[in-house]
Formats: sequence, C-alpha cells, structure tokens
Amino acid sequence: MRKSEVNRRKLTRQAHREASTGIRTLRLGMKLSQKELGKKMNPSVDQSTISNWESGKTEISFVQLVDILSICGTSFESYFGFLKKKDSED
Repeated sequence: MRKSEVNRRKLTRQAHREASTGIRTLRLGMKLSQKELGKKMNPSVDQSTISNWESGKTEISFVQLVDILSICGTSFESYFGFLKKKDSED
C-alpha cells in the first residue's frame, strides 16, 4: 500500500472519530439532550440517531454535521482544525 493511501485512510479514520466524539462534546457544551438536539435539526432526527452518531455506530452525513455545527455556533474550520495541521505537515 502506498504511503499516500495509508495517510488517506488514517485521516479518514480520524475524521470519523472526530465527528463521533465532537457531536457529543458540542451537544453537552450546549446543555442539550440527544432528544433536544434531534428536535432542533432540520429535518429533525430521533434520539437514537444522535446516539448512533455519537457512538460511531453510524456515520453522519455532511449536511447533518453542518446543521449541528450551525445549531451549536461552531464553524466547520474550527471543528475540523486537525485537517489544517495535517496539510501543514505534508
């Protein structure tokens, strides 16, 4: 496997982890339950969906992640800041 492919896979795994743990961190920072966050989303989602995203059981779509970031007042750039660090290392 080429080094670039290994790096891409590593970055993809890290993005998945960041999305999973970050959703929970943002939600708790806003003092929202999973159910409350789900209701604020457009379109709304069930509590179990939020739980599955936070546990990494299912992957969140880009649009849904952007919606959560907007609800929590967080920019995509700050949320995925590790991508900039990675670019500067290359």
